[in-house]
Amino acid sequence: MTPPFSCEAGNCGTCMAKLLEGTATMRVNDALDDDEVADGYVLTCQAIPDCDQVTVSYDED
Repeated sequence: MTPPFSCEAGNCGTCMAKLLEGTATMRVNDALDDDEVADGYVLTCQAIPDCDQVTVSYDED
Protein backbone atom coordinates (compact mmCIF):
# COMPACT_ATOMS: atom_id res chain seq x y z
CA MET A 1 0.00 0.00 0.00
CA THR A 2 1.22 3.46 -0.87
CA PRO A 3 -0.85 5.91 1.16
CA PRO A 4 -1.41 9.43 -0.19
CA PHE A 5 0.58 12.23 1.40
CA SER A 6 1.78 15.75 0.75
CA CYS A 7 2.86 17.90 3.69
CA GLU A 8 3.59 15.10 6.23
CA ALA A 9 2.84 17.63 8.97
CA GLY A 10 -0.90 17.25 9.59
CA ASN A 11 -1.81 20.41 7.70
CA CYS A 12 -3.11 19.50 4.25
CA GLY A 13 -5.51 16.56 4.76
CA THR A 14 -4.22 14.60 1.76
CA CYS A 15 -3.68 11.52 3.95
CA MET A 16 -7.16 11.63 5.53
CA ALA A 17 -8.62 8.15 6.02
CA LYS A 18 -11.52 6.52 7.84
CA LEU A 19 -10.47 4.41 10.80
CA LEU A 20 -12.35 1.12 10.35
CA GLU A 21 -10.71 -0.97 13.07
CA GLY A 22 -8.67 -0.10 16.13
CA THR A 23 -7.77 3.26 17.58
CA ALA A 24 -5.09 5.84 16.88
CA THR A 25 -4.01 9.17 18.32
CA MET A 26 -2.97 12.00 16.03
CA ARG A 27 0.17 13.94 17.01
CA VAL A 28 -0.96 17.00 15.01
CA ASN A 29 -4.33 17.77 13.44
CA ASP A 30 -4.63 21.06 11.61
CA ALA A 31 -6.78 19.68 8.76
CA LEU A 32 -9.76 17.81 10.22
CA ASP A 33 -12.66 19.43 12.03
CA ASP A 34 -14.22 18.02 15.20
CA ASP A 35 -17.06 16.33 13.27
CA GLU A 36 -14.63 14.48 10.98
CA VAL A 37 -12.64 13.24 13.97
CA ALA A 38 -15.88 12.19 15.71
CA ASP A 39 -16.85 10.28 12.54
CA GLY A 40 -13.60 8.30 12.79
CA TYR A 41 -11.35 10.09 10.33
CA VAL A 42 -7.62 10.42 10.98
CA LEU A 43 -4.59 11.92 9.28
CA THR A 44 -2.48 8.85 8.64
CA CYS A 45 0.75 10.84 8.52
CA GLN A 46 0.11 11.83 12.14
CA ALA A 47 -1.82 8.84 13.52
CA ILE A 48 -0.04 6.61 16.01
CA PRO A 49 -1.85 3.30 16.63
CA ASP A 50 -3.06 2.78 20.19
CA CYS A 51 -3.53 -0.98 19.67
CA ASP A 52 -2.05 -3.92 17.77
CA GLN A 53 -4.43 -3.87 14.77
CA VAL A 54 -5.50 -0.75 12.87
CA THR A 55 -7.40 -0.73 9.58
CA VAL A 56 -8.06 2.42 7.55
CA SER A 57 -9.81 3.18 4.28
CA TYR A 58 -8.82 5.95 1.90
CA ASP A 59 -12.07 5.52 -0.08
CA GLU A 60 -14.61 8.27 0.45
CA ASP A 61 -17.60 5.91 0.11
